[in-house]
Amino acid sequence: MNLIQIVVKELKDTLNRPQRLGKLFDYSSLKKWLRFQEIRVIARNDWKNTGNISQRNVPSYDQYIKLQKSKLEYLDLSSHEKKFRTSLRQRLSELHSQDYIKPSNRTALCLGARLGAEVAAFRDLGYFAVGVDLNPGNNNPYVMYGDFHKLEFSDNSVDVIYSNSLDHCYELKLILSEIKRLLKNDGYLIIEADPGSNEGISPDLWATMSYETVDSLKTEIETSGLILVQALPFEYPRNGTQLVFKR
Repeated sequence: MNLIQIVVKELKDTLNRPQRLGKLFDYSSLKKWLRFQEIRVIARNDWKNTGNISQRNVPSYDQYIKLQKSKLEYLDLSSHEKKFRTSLRQRLSELHSQDYIKPSNRTALCLGARLGAEVAAFRDLGYFAVGVDLNPGNNNPYVMYGDFHKLEFSDNSVDVIYSNSLDHCYELKLILSEIKRLLKNDGYLIIEADPGSNEGISPDLWATMSYETVDSLKTEIETSGLILVQALPFEYPRNGTQLVFKR
């Protein structure tokens, strides 16, 4: 959808709901609305297919950054954070009990961590954990600013890397290269993935990478040299699959 189509649609919606006109006289609401229309233009439904993986044709990397930074402004994650922290903590605890991750692995990096529920879950289990995100919000005790395509950490420095945000990547191969660089020998990558586009889930407005099936995502990650050691279903925040890889 281009800008002209968006304007026409909004005009039609306003004619059908005249009460929306009140927002035009609220400067902050109008400014937020205009920013959102810009985001919709950036996230136009234009995808480039490369096998089982598709990439959204975002006009530039700067536009990609703007798109990803905007998500926190338009979504309220407060009710989600506590439940996600508890749910993930249970899943991580089970990985330890099953010896899929060694109890001695105690440093963790969370990619695309938003407000940091995943970081908190790792810390609950005794990890030295931190997250990175393009927009961690204000005064976030768990997450610092960072781009998971170019991570400012030393080689072979992390025991466990976690992410449920690969669908927000600009270049998957670059991220996988960074993950391999950071992981210690025998370190682990945990990816929690929603079902793919052929499994009933369509990319949301902020998604910039799409895979047909979770299995096709798994195969793509394995091409980086990481070895799958476990794949298990999980139920929250959506029914998905937890993929555990070993370096």
